[in-house]
Amino acid sequence: TLQDDGCNIIISCSARFANSIEKEARASSDTYYISFGGETSGSNISCFGGELYQTANVCGIAAAYNTDSNVLGVLADPSSYNVYGVVNSYVLGAKEIWGAQTDVRLNWVWSDNEAKIEEAIDDLVSQGSDVIMCYTENDYAAEYCEAIGVKVIANSCNLPEFAPTQYLTGFFFNSSTFIVDTVRSIKAENFVSSVHKGGIAAGTARLVDFSENCKEGTDTISSKLYDYVKTGKAHVFTGEIKNRDYKVMVEKGQQLSFKDICDIDWLVLGINTAKDF
Repeated sequence: TLQDDGCNIIISCSARFANSIEKEARASSDTYYISFGGETSGSNISCFGGELYQTANVCGIAAAYNTDSNVLGVLADPSSYNVYGVVNSYVLGAKEIWGAQTDVRLNWVWSDNEAKIEEAIDDLVSQGSDVIMCYTENDYAAEYCEAIGVKVIANSCNLPEFAPTQYLTGFFFNSSTFIVDTVRSIKAENFVSSVHKGGIAAGTARLVDFSENCKEGTDTISSKLYDYVKTGKAHVFTGEIKNRDYKVMVEKGQQLSFKDICDIDWLVLGINTAKDF
């Protein structure tokens, strides 16, 4: 283990491990933990995450603006951070362009199964998806979209490197400052436990620059929403919002808090198919 190798500061970069890290922190008081996706604070643990759904919302507008088939594909790892919030926010962004005509096809797949990723992407393409948003924990999905010539929006990878001719934009967390400052505080023996959150305004949730692969006008229309969210003029999860069964999940005029968004376990209306791979 890392502890056996002499590590006394362990940084977890996947929400998949958040519960395990919390248990380890309680059992190993002489080791410090920095955990992505966790919500726990303690004498030897700090956590970080944030409002990634905000940038996903802007990406949804970009996707809807760039589709020719009006069928958008989403590939999502069910263990990814706030996956329902991110996927739903992306679809709500697309609905800013297409409204009730928004047609999204969702495939669930684990990030570490490359064969299933290929199968799931091929299935989205067979359903007519010409823009695919990949919310996974590695770069393989974006690489595969590049290989088969499908426009892609993704997180967790260097899109200009892995999908240079097909990427439109992407979204990611910028938590480097928090991590570096936390490590420095541990070394200086003045560690103070915290749970770091933030969105576009805080610079924690970031957007990949729009590529030359985008249709003309993408930057202009998407940047307007970006600025609205950044300045607090636009709240992504403001009702009325219905789920796939046409049930009202967010009442008209109601705004979900960040905690409410993290607790979402339903899919928004507009996602017309959802499969497991």
